[in-house]
Amino acid sequence: MLKQYLPLCWFGDIPENLTTSKPFLLKNLIFYLCAGLFIQINIIDPVAAFIQIIIELFITVFFITVLLQIKKSLTQFKLVFTAFIICENFFYLCALPIAIWFIAVRASEYYMYPIYAGIVSIVWFCAIISYLLQKLLDCRVTLSILLSVLYFILTYLVSFALLLM
Repeated sequence: MLKQYLPLCWFGDIPENLTTSKPFLLKNLIFYLCAGLFIQINIIDPVAAFIQIIIELFITVFFITVLLQIKKSLTQFKLVFTAFIICENFFYLCALPIAIWFIAVRASEYYMYPIYAGIVSIVWFCAIISYLLQKLLDCRVTLSILLSVLYFILTYLVSFALLLM
């Protein structure tokens, strides 16, 4: 099943009938939680990292639910949620080496290079989410771009702000 979903991360064709199963979703969700915790623990303390990941997951579920409710297609939740989680996992896999690179060079004159790479990966992530919204929910390009940026802001920036409260 992973072979069906990975092309989404490279803007590949979305097969007409993506399949999903509860065990497949759970495995990807566990990977999402572990990868997210690993990255967050290297930034903030473990308890705050766990809370951060739970907030991000809640925001993702809420975001998808609201969009599907508007489209009157809640029956697609498992499919859309699986696609989002797989793309999030891919993003985490890309972000991990960038985070390690940043930690390695932060005290040198090369500290900006991983920041540039991080910005590129954020733009790529927003583009992937926009693509998912276009293909899975039939959103127009402009709307999907706006929604993907909103999703990024909600998921990562708002969840971090909530954690600081």
